[in-house]
Amino acid sequence: MGLSHPHQSELRVIDRAKQGGHNVPLYEINANFYGNLVTLNKYYKLFDEIIIIDTSKSLQHQILLHKRRLEILFYTQMKDQPEWFRKFLPNLAKLVLKKENS
Repeated sequence: MGLSHPHQSELRVIDRAKQGGHNVPLYEINANFYGNLVTLNKYYKLFDEIIIIDTSKSLQHQILLHKRRLEILFYTQMKDQPEWFRKFLPNLAKLVLKKENS
């Protein structure tokens, strides 16, 4: 699940903390936000199945990519992909482009 900006993640942590959940320092939120994307982009081939969902819009989650092994089961066209997907997951974006052009 992805968000468009780490600030969205920070706001969600604050909301959870207000409801009794644990707080997470800002530096960890930023490190997790960017680090998880970089790691997924680099090691996506290790996963049997990947479903990437844009959760930036609170009520309208959108599946961006569903990949099982070597097969793409579903994808959102690149023109409709959020900027964070194109920017931080370029290897997966290439797979979508390849599928679009096949």
